[in-house]
Amino acid sequence: MVTWSSCLYIGEGIGKQKKRIKRRIQQGKPTPGIFLVAEPSNQENLFDILDTAGFLFPYCRRRSLTIYGLAKGRAEAEELVTRMLEEVYRETGEFKVREYFLRE
Repeated sequence: MVTWSSCLYIGEGIGKQKKRIKRRIQQGKPTPGIFLVAEPSNQENLFDILDTAGFLFPYCRRRSLTIYGLAKGRAEAEELVTRMLEEVYRETGEFKVREYFLRE
């Protein structure tokens, strides 16, 4: 099950396709070249960067996942994570990412 953050970060390459891409991801349809910035799968990571191609597999769609960002390509996803981390640090003075995003 996919949950979208109320403060969703969008990469420049996504542009006006945001609603269409979100709908296709919800429906389990292919979205080539789109990467997600999601809550980490383990405590050691700050975020996970996931290729949407993985969501074509049923076991991936059953996983509970909160999405914090949408990007076109892995490089843009990495830039998005950098922007997100800079905002967390600017707002809190620390890199407490989980606490920052859980306060939504």
